[in-house]
Amino acid sequence: MKKIFIYVMACFSILISCLSSCKKEQTSKPSIQITAPAPGQSFRVGDTILISAQISHDKNIQSASARLLNSNYIPVEPDQNISVSGTHPVVHFLYAVDDHFLATGNYYIEVSASDGTETTNEFVSIHITELPKLREGVFILRAAGNFSFNIDKADSLHNTVPAIQVSGDYSGACVYSVNHELFTIGKTTGAFNGFDLQTNTLLFSHPATSTIFPTFRNLYFAEDIIFVSYDDGNIKGYDKTGAQVYAVQQQGYFIPGVLFKNNLYVFAELYYPAFHQNKMGVFYLVSGAGKQESPVTINLANMYAPDQNHLLLFGNDSSSAQGKISLYTITGNGSNDLHSIPSGYLHSAVQVDSDHYFISHAGGIYLYDYSMNSLTPYVTGSPVYSMEYDDVNLELFAASGNHVNVYDVTTGLQKYVITSPDSVMDVKLLFNK
Repeated sequence: MKKIFIYVMACFSILISCLSSCKKEQTSKPSIQITAPAPGQSFRVGDTILISAQISHDKNIQSASARLLNSNYIPVEPDQNISVSGTHPVVHFLYAVDDHFLATGNYYIEVSASDGTETTNEFVSIHITELPKLREGVFILRAAGNFSFNIDKADSLHNTVPAIQVSGDYSGACVYSVNHELFTIGKTTGAFNGFDLQTNTLLFSHPATSTIFPTFRNLYFAEDIIFVSYDDGNIKGYDKTGAQVYAVQQQGYFIPGVLFKNNLYVFAELYYPAFHQNKMGVFYLVSGAGKQESPVTINLANMYAPDQNHLLLFGNDSSSAQGKISLYTITGNGSNDLHSIPSGYLHSAVQVDSDHYFISHAGGIYLYDYSMNSLTPYVTGSPVYSMEYDDVNLELFAASGNHVNVYDVTTGLQKYVITSPDSVMDVKLLFNK
């Protein structure tokens, strides 16, 4: 009996000890009351938000921070630390919303506080209106000789002002508007360059590998990556600093040309010199591995996606050299010709929307309607070599000779002319986002 009593008392002591231990481990968390901004308050991208909060705790608050989340509670702006001390700090903090890509919608301000062990998060909903898209610059790329070219900027009176002189020849360019950067590639002597358009300085340069044969073929910019096709068969992707972040895994020798991408794949015009054959190549965006190829009978100038399953191919027939438009179907891995272009060379095409495309041609400018499969003369007369479409001001920039003619897209009437001291090779537009 005595043994049973001792055993029961021992078990009771252990139970009391466990309960006491559990009670000691229970700790409180900081409490947060956000007093500003008010729930549902509206802001614009570029605004600075005053965040006010009362934090309370029975221990000293070691740290606090604030950040912006989207409607799915995913961070869209970085954490910003808030200076705090004591057990009941009142904080007033200015939070800048400066991501130019934020879309109009509902968001959350998250305020976090920690005592070093326990953390509390509190949220308040706000509404943000996106930054209106604005054009910030028109850049003219003009010939300066066989071994150099100039980049000029058009002023408010449509006069060209020299900005950057570039060594080597020229083949193509693209603009990264949000970072105010311009990228160029050469044909034979020109490098792959990155320029800061705010300071007109060189950011990086990958030189040509030969002075006899071409090094670069085409470049294409999308979602922070500059894709470059090389004459040696490589397709590489670079970030804004010029660091390589992507490469296609080549199987068999081809020469890649015009490039495009969607959210799954990188598309490339491929020429197989051994067979004198053009193909459309599809590569996985994540790995660079090849997915599929299909023969095409077109030398590409540009390609665009009217929907998720098709690519519109603009170029010239690989046999007759007459301009034409073809349609490539991704799931079916095949193409068919849609429309021929009147006699003369097709130089380039720009997309207005999923249905409408402007085509620069030896005979002027044509407007192609995809849904109607119709081609309409837009501007006739002098040849047009390159174009850019301004979707903010609804203007079409068309380079011809040493002029850039600017048209009102809605009326087709010429609005003004930018005159260059040399032949215009290209025109590029800079926007604020």
